[in-house]
Amino acid sequence: METENMVLLDVRPLLAQKQDPFKQIMEMVNTLQSSWGLLLITPFEPVPLYTVMQSKGFVYRTERKSNNEIHSYFEPDPLSVKNLAKEPECNFNYNDETFVSLLNTFKGKLHEVDVRELEMPQPMLTILEALEHLPEEHALLVHHKKIPLFLLPELKARNFEYLIYNKEKVEILIFR
Repeated sequence: METENMVLLDVRPLLAQKQDPFKQIMEMVNTLQSSWGLLLITPFEPVPLYTVMQSKGFVYRTERKSNNEIHSYFEPDPLSVKNLAKEPECNFNYNDETFVSLLNTFKGKLHEVDVRELEMPQPMLTILEALEHLPEEHALLVHHKKIPLFLLPELKARNFEYLIYNKEKVEILIFR
């Protein structure tokens, strides 16, 4: 991959302020000219972003420059047609009764994980690890501080369904 025709975006300052850079990354990607790529600088390998960028028609490679500097190069894949979807679809439910009813269908088969206090990328890694060990016909209830946009395409790719409850708290019910 060449580093010419790359737009640079360093999201370490945002992450240091505990802000999620996903929106800024997608805004940058959506403004790229068709032959241009993105050089993203992060303090950790942005594994959750790989699926999103591949769905948008990019190939990637990552280089570790130092302990807190990772360079990820995303450039257009000439063999792929870009999927220009802006963000993954979200299944939101603001009806308390419906959410509680669905929770009750998994009574005795509900596992919980609380990732509200974890630093990125640990919430996503913790959730995916819990899903790896989730028995058939069981569900995972995730207590999160925000809607994890990077996680949603991963759930879809792994054939999980999810329901997001986002009122005074964010809870995600993940099941098959």
